[in-house]
Amino acid sequence: MSFILPITMSFYATKHPDGLWHVDNFIQGLHGQHHLHSDRSFEAWKKHVHKRDLHLTESDKPCSCCMTKSGDVKEYDDRQWHNDMFEKADHIEALYEAMKDRRPLF
Repeated sequence: MSFILPITMSFYATKHPDGLWHVDNFIQGLHGQHHLHSDRSFEAWKKHVHKRDLHLTESDKPCSCCMTKSGDVKEYDDRQWHNDMFEKADHIEALYEAMKDRRPLF
């Protein structure tokens, strides 16, 4: 008998004084990415996250991540990169539309 356990992913989004949303992803409780959104890209992105998995806060202090632009991403291993597509809401919609048809690998 085998069991397939669901994989949980939680998102903790904090609006900081820089005007950006700083989002931390956690997969099964392990830290994944830290990425930045403008208000526009955050609204497009959060439509695809279940409300039970999204935790919103505001802070009056700057984030210590040292990133400054929407689309900046820091991976779990501290590798940093930038995704120009964050500001293209139509790209976000197209990405999630394409992902709808994906099937589990097992």
